[in-house]
Amino acid sequence: SNKERMTARFGEVIKPTYSIRQAIEDQMIVPLLYERRKLVNYSSDKQRIYDIARDLSYHFRDNWQGTGFKGQLVCSGKPAAVHYKQCLDEIGIITSEVLIAPPDNWEGNETATEESDNSVKAFWRQIIEEYGTAKKYETNIINRFCNGESPEIIIVVDKLLTGFSEPKNTVMYLDRKLTNHTLLQAAARVNRVHEGKNFGYIIDYYG
Repeated sequence: SNKERMTARFGEVIKPTYSIRQAIEDQMIVPLLYERRKLVNYSSDKQRIYDIARDLSYHFRDNWQGTGFKGQLVCSGKPAAVHYKQCLDEIGIITSEVLIAPPDNWEGNETATEESDNSVKAFWRQIIEEYGTAKKYETNIINRFCNGESPEIIIVVDKLLTGFSEPKNTVMYLDRKLTNHTLLQAAARVNRVHEGKNFGYIIDYYG
């Protein structure tokens, strides 16, 4: 039984015998399907992001829009996350929100390091004006993602790649390098069981 495989008597060494295959068979998780989506090489990162955002929008619309299932887009950095949001809004097919940590040394309008990209600073000024604190902003976005119709896609860099469990989260669009434990942890965000959900999906734009 599940209980017998996953527990041990006091004093015993717990052996890692409970495999992913067994978890799938016991319907504790759903299997994952992986798809590599290749794009042509671009001279502009912004053009590449726009084309991925467009491809992602049609892909989500054709497969999950209106079903109640959600998705995550994992980006390489905060400027990319903000730009993805701008592109998705411009394309106008799916709803999205960005969930990223404040820029390093963020103090209102103070400058920061790499994350001091002007678009990221402008994004955070807007967040603070609307929500007051980073914590209220994060709580609001997660609550709407889990319990509301919108956003359909949540855009992240490092947040919500571990420990985040929302069964409706079905597809993860990857546009950053993830390896080993981090990759396994991220992939597990979309393998939770939910009614009508037969698979979790990893759509890889990074390779």
